[in-house]
Amino acid sequence: GEGWYPAAPGAYGTSRLSRGEISEVFFVLPPDGSSASLEGLLTLGTAQRDTTLDVHVAINGSDVSTLSLDGRGYTNHPIVLEADGLRVGLNRLVLRPSELKRLDRRHPDTALRFFSLGLRR
Repeated sequence: GEGWYPAAPGAYGTSRLSRGEISEVFFVLPPDGSSASLEGLLTLGTAQRDTTLDVHVAINGSDVSTLSLDGRGYTNHPIVLEADGLRVGLNRLVLRPSELKRLDRRHPDTALRFFSLGLRR
């Protein structure tokens, strides 16, 4: 989705830096997939070490939770995506950091590092 800087050359499979006020992750549910809640595991970190950051999480416009990142590397954050917020087909998970940071000249408006999102029933 939108709101991500491209991965560094040769960095396939590692983290992506957020860009701007929101960052999106999209996933698709099959026709029988929206009747149950999903458990998720977000692996995130702050763009700058030793900084704290709150990240607001929403699915398809519905609030999910607010996560607190402590700046000490990547951490796993369990989330629950309730069935009433999910759709058959394309779903949009939005990550909205509490503030943006200037990491360097190429990354003037970043806040977090996204490593992965795992989903299960």
